[in-house]
Amino acid sequence: MEKLPISKSYKRYLLIGLFIVPFFIGMALIFMGKGIGTLPKLHAIDAKKKLFYTVPEFEVISLSNHQNFTFSHKDSSIYVVTLHPLSNQFNWEKHLMYLTKVMERYNNAKVLTILEGDTSQFKWSENPKPFFEKFPKWIVTYTNNSNFEQIKNHFRTEVDSINGLPPYIIVDKEKIIRAYCKINDLKTARDIPKMLKILNNQYAPRNKKVEKRPTP
Repeated sequence: MEKLPISKSYKRYLLIGLFIVPFFIGMALIFMGKGIGTLPKLHAIDAKKKLFYTVPEFEVISLSNHQNFTFSHKDSSIYVVTLHPLSNQFNWEKHLMYLTKVMERYNNAKVLTILEGDTSQFKWSENPKPFFEKFPKWIVTYTNNSNFEQIKNHFRTEVDSINGLPPYIIVDKEKIIRAYCKINDLKTARDIPKMLKILNNQYAPRNKKVEKRPTP
């Protein structure tokens, strides 16, 4: 039986169906996916100009060496900031355990813990310093009541009425607040590493086109 030749129009439709349509579908999925898996920037000052509130620099005292520690804009690190009022000290050690799980699951961000009060007021069941030293990116600090209240204002947060603590705060490299995380149990704390990975991926360098240099 003689084979009939394939018409040009059929070839054209076949080319569109096999190659061009899947290409455009793939490109649409890529562009749609850009809005998925991102952490929003909070506290917009001017949404049209894309201006956002940034946490100002402040100083606290390091628990390890009792030297001033500056939360600085020069430090281009992603931070998880946790604030611990003295009135809630009976829950401090429980939240330190939660933070341990955060650090074990994701260690590419820094954790800044700020305790209210001074060392003479702190009551630990055991010396916490060896515990903190296991995690080099975990900075544990303390400060007086007035500075603690001011820092709370810097982060635009308040004490939660349920757990007696401000939420954990995720801050990006530009010191813009990206998320507030109310931590009521260990399961909730385990969600933070996922958020940190998402935020870190937003800083992943994009592939740049390689420009061909003219041959001499």
